[in-house]
Amino acid sequence: HSTIPMAVNSQSLHQSLQHLYPDLNSRVKVLVTLMKTFGGNEPHKKLMLVVRGQDKIFVLKRTIEREFLELFPNEQPYVVAKLEDENGFALSNNSNIGDFLVSGQGVIAQPEPLKDPQENIHGGGAAEML
Repeated sequence: HSTIPMAVNSQSLHQSLQHLYPDLNSRVKVLVTLMKTFGGNEPHKKLMLVVRGQDKIFVLKRTIEREFLELFPNEQPYVVAKLEDENGFALSNNSNIGDFLVSGQGVIAQPEPLKDPQENIHGGGAAEML
C-alpha cells in the first residue's frame, strides 16, 4: 500500500504550540543585583541574564553563580542563598521564573552568609550540600 507524504508546516506547528503553551519559548531578561553581604544593602556587582520563563528559580540561582564566575573570574565565587524581587519578597526555589518575573525586571541576590572560620576548620560547608 502507498503512503501519502504529509508536509508539516513548521511555522504553523510552532504557532499552534505557542497558542497551547504561550510560555513554551518565553525568554525573561533578568537584571540581577548581587548584594555584598547576606541581609545587607550594599550592592556588590550587577549582571543581566536571559533565561527561560518555564525554568525554576533554583535554575536561575545556579545560572547567576555560573555567569558570575565567567564575568568576574578574579573574584571569589558567589553562592546565591536567596533571590528576592525588587520589593524584597523571597522567590520560592521550585516556582517557575516566569510566574514571578517579567522581562526587564530586577532581582536581588543574597549571598550565602559568611561563617565563622573557626567553626569550619575542615572545609565542609553549604556548597557541599547542594
